Amino acid sequence: MDKIEFLALSGDFEAQKICTKNGYAIACPICYKKANLISSIRGQYYICCKSCGLSTKTYNSKYEALRKWNTRCKLLKIIKDKKEK
Repeated sequence: MDKIEFLALSGDFEAQKICTKNGYAIACPICYKKANLISSIRGQYYICCKSCGLSTKTYNSKYEALRKWNTRCKLLKIIKDKKEK
């Protein structure tokens, strides 16, 4: 895992945008294994984890499928919000 992917997984929106722009699907949010961009026979795209099978719905463009998959909330915000409850 490189620095950009680590930052993207941690919720850094700029790193997520870089991964998306470069056509790279970051690791699965459930099992942290590799995910693949898959093209359907209808010319639509989705992302699917090779390990656990988690996937997005289908989208009309590679960019939109990657953007949806790569967009994650900030990890520290989740932890902070849980502590405040």
